[in-house]
Amino acid sequence: MFNKEGFCTNADNVYLVTSDESNFLARRVAEHLIATGDEVIVINNANTGPPERIAEAEMMSVPVGSEQMSARLGGLEKRLNVIHCATPHGDERDPIKNAERDYLEQVAFLMFCKQFEAHRLVVCLDAELLFANPFELPVSETDKESPKNLAGVNQLALESHLPLIGLPWISARIATLYGPGQTKGIVPDIFSILTDDEPLELYRPEICTKDFVHVDDAVRGVLNAAQSDRTGIFNFSSGRETHIAAMAKLMRRILASKSPITETVTREFFYQRFCFSPTKAFNALGWQASIPLKAGLERTAAWLRDNALS
Repeated sequence: MFNKEGFCTNADNVYLVTSDESNFLARRVAEHLIATGDEVIVINNANTGPPERIAEAEMMSVPVGSEQMSARLGGLEKRLNVIHCATPHGDERDPIKNAERDYLEQVAFLMFCKQFEAHRLVVCLDAELLFANPFELPVSETDKESPKNLAGVNQLALESHLPLIGLPWISARIATLYGPGQTKGIVPDIFSILTDDEPLELYRPEICTKDFVHVDDAVRGVLNAAQSDRTGIFNFSSGRETHIAAMAKLMRRILASKSPITETVTREFFYQRFCFSPTKAFNALGWQASIPLKAGLERTAAWLRDNALS
């Protein structure tokens, strides 16, 4: 589909999905669009590693928002529907320089979208990064943000630029993702320990909770956002606060694991509870999470077993 002048297609609408290394949400979004007959380009951020091949998608590996990216996509002006999953990722080796690079990269990407007069822009953010310790649960879209690190600050900066570029946009604040295809995260990490029957030590349940949302539910939400005429910030979440210890014990039963689970009282200063209200997404987009945690964990465990991630 590329030639030496750039991108060549007769489609009136093309989905551009940005990704980065091991971004399984972007992969699932792209796969769903392809399955429904849409034309999809996947931009893998060259700053984070080589792309994983997605069948029937046009793949590019370039820095997100770069001049190289603009040159390669020449000819697609006014035809792009953008789903931006390649958000600031952080690098503890030099966090300040890395944050500066990420910020400039994200702004450059927004300028790319403006230059190409994208039909619509959906930016997928990690909701937890925007809130260090919420004052009240569940967190709504109007609550005051409190980023907990530089990656969260950059995500908030990216979101704050969206109303300024003159394009239809949605910021999709996504709760804790899990599901088939995920190789990094709390669920795969706990799976690895439980399948080896090793001891699992967790913080006291009352001080560490998450709002788990299955990737298939999140994909539905992102695509609802991409195909709607709404603008603004939306939470895509289960709306349920789940203790990490309870999730781990549920997975232990699913796996028939013999791992002992200890709920330690150490690090009592550590206090993080998360739950995000999906009410606005339901009222405006008709979206709600539909996959129960037990069923979602069973599907995830089956995928992890089949892919030997233990």
